[in-house]
Amino acid sequence: MFAVPCQPPPPRVRARLIARLAAGKPQAASRRAMPLWQWAAGLAMMLLVVLNVSTLAQVNALQRQQAALTEELYTNQKALSLVAYPQSRTFSVSGKATGTLVLNSELASGVLFVWGLESLDAAHTYQVWLIQPDGKRVSGGLFQPEPGEAFVSAFIALPRPLSDFVGLGVTVEPSGGSPGPTTPKVIGATF
Repeated sequence: MFAVPCQPPPPRVRARLIARLAAGKPQAASRRAMPLWQWAAGLAMMLLVVLNVSTLAQVNALQRQQAALTEELYTNQKALSLVAYPQSRTFSVSGKATGTLVLNSELASGVLFVWGLESLDAAHTYQVWLIQPDGKRVSGGLFQPEPGEAFVSAFIALPRPLSDFVGLGVTVEPSGGSPGPTTPKVIGATF
């Protein structure tokens, strides 16, 4: 009631406003598009992330290899010390492969040297069994030859004195071992 009536804008102002709006649309669209340098920077960042993940995987693989080599070196040093220890006893091992068994009751350990054992798949391992006079078997440990290697050495832990056992046998068992032998003996020795 007290308001001033609206007046239409002059034709010149209206034409300028329409021209600005029409010119502003392409500018707004070009502002939304990402500049080439931003695409390159994003691509470089993704490439760096991929390289870092790849490098981390390689470092982890090298650490696993180093741990395996350290364990192998430790086993070989223990085997050498058992061979050199004066109270160690040596036994011939025969069967599908040949070798030598060195046991030391005083040190409660031994080492098995075998030539010609077949490599096994990842689902299987060799298990050492210490044989008691009543025929019961006690696990002496697990080992797995490296593929393509003709020789393997395996450390054996004696749970009791050597005099409690009359022999040793090795069987193929599922990976992780078994509570008792599940396959025929591959190699063995009599004490």
